[in-house]
Amino acid sequence: DHNVRNTSEESSDKSHSRTLRSHSRNTLIDPSIPEESSSGQEGDHTEESSFTCSVCGKLFKKKRSLLRHKKYHTAERPYSCSECGKCFTVKGKLLIHKKIHTGDFSCSECGKCFTDNQSLLTHQYSHTGERPYSCSECGKSFASHGGLMYHQRIHTGERPYSCSECGKSFMAKSSLVLHQRSHIR
Repeated sequence: DHNVRNTSEESSDKSHSRTLRSHSRNTLIDPSIPEESSSGQEGDHTEESSFTCSVCGKLFKKKRSLLRHKKYHTAERPYSCSECGKCFTVKGKLLIHKKIHTGDFSCSECGKCFTDNQSLLTHQYSHTGERPYSCSECGKSFASHGGLMYHQRIHTGERPYSCSECGKSFMAKSSLVLHQRSHIR
């Protein structure tokens, strides 16, 4: 849910997105969806990618992978956290989220919890004021490497996230995801 997520345009998705080049278009693949693995189930896949998303054109070898992917284009979020009620499109995202509630990666300064140690370390810079990542172009500094990478797109003009439906491109993955939902309304 984009209203619940507490990130800014300057923050970067911690897991770097994989990109699939298909029909001369870049189609973003969500890193939370596991790469295809053989399931041993007959009739579920073929050698060629034979299942295509009607919204973004992404190709899938397995029908169930396509069905799981299509949830990203809708508001369907069937997996909810029993602790806080936050909902997710895939079970894997819910399992990662649940680590927030264990307290394993909690900030000793403010108590905020994180799913992994790197996110906690980056957060702790907000208390110390440390900004160890500096832009070589203008000198502006950032608390996270992802923040610096996003900022540098201002200088390069890079907009790596493109909508396969209309071609509009964005500097941030989150902006693309919000935009793609406008095509299905």
